[in-house]
Amino acid sequence: MSAFVEEMRDLRLAITEARALTTTATEVLKRAERRLESAIEQAFEVPFNCTAPASDHRRAHRPGKPAKIDADPELQAFIRARINRLTFAEIAQDVSRIFPPARRVGKSAIHAWWTKNRSRFEP
Repeated sequence: MSAFVEEMRDLRLAITEARALTTTATEVLKRAERRLESAIEQAFEVPFNCTAPASDHRRAHRPGKPAKIDADPELQAFIRARINRLTFAEIAQDVSRIFPPARRVGKSAIHAWWTKNRSRFEP
């Protein structure tokens, strides 16, 4: 019977140690969870540092080829000089008289370009 009593004492001691380890493990787990939550919250508070201007990045990754007006500074200057005084159709006629066929643009292209750059022309 004394062996039984001694085995019971050993079991109680093992259970007490297991409880202590469980309590410690639970505390360590809670601390780790709090640190993880804090790290995640701080990650969203840190601003992203980017050295390249956004416009250069967009320009470099824009699909397709640029509009004829954007690619031809002389044509662009010609249109800019007339944009506030003539209609799109009149500008297209002037372009067709002055520029060779490869550099000509129609009223739709002029309108699309003007729409995209409208803020530059408004006072």
